[in-house]
Amino acid sequence: MVVGNFQGARPPSQWAMENTRVQRALGITAQQYDAYRVSVGQIESGNNPNMGPGGAGGHYWGMYQFGAAATAETNRLLGENISRQQFRGNQALAERHFDALSYANHQSLMRNSARYRAMSPTDRLGVLGYAHNQGAGGAANWLATGREGRDAFGTSGAKYFHAILDGLRRIVQFVGDVIGGVIQGIGNAIGSIFNPQQQSNTGLWSLNGR
Repeated sequence: MVVGNFQGARPPSQWAMENTRVQRALGITAQQYDAYRVSVGQIESGNNPNMGPGGAGGHYWGMYQFGAAATAETNRLLGENISRQQFRGNQALAERHFDALSYANHQSLMRNSARYRAMSPTDRLGVLGYAHNQGAGGAANWLATGREGRDAFGTSGAKYFHAILDGLRRIVQFVGDVIGGVIQGIGNAIGSIFNPQQQSNTGLWSLNGR
């Protein structure tokens, strides 16, 4: 399970492995989906599955702070009939509905925003974060006009967009560091083959050990 700030590239969480609508629709990895969901969860609740009631008027519940409208939408998509209060303390339920809501926002944006359709999968993830705060219609309007929408607390949807892209960049940096370390190790090994003195010093090929 990934809870808290997203740090580098980790093994996929159980939630990313179990909820794959958005991953399949965008062609992203489970780690990228984790960066997306953890970034949204951090802003909404500090990634606290027990959050609630919270938000404007105390009408939002769970790690992703679902309200009545979002819950009604995901109930329709999933064929369920839960209340928003049930998200508190039930992360499996919250993750399933978060994936469904994100997928619904993706479908709406694919229909209604040419700019969204032209984006890379990772940029689309950022826009889906914006949509979690402002709705798919608000995200489409932002893409068309550049005018940022804000929620009742004054939080801009763009905050979600940038947080998600930062999380995705940390994955790329982590992978780059790993690859760089591997290449350096290979270079050192090759250098030792052509440098018997270095081999002797490192114990890889000891001419005096006979």
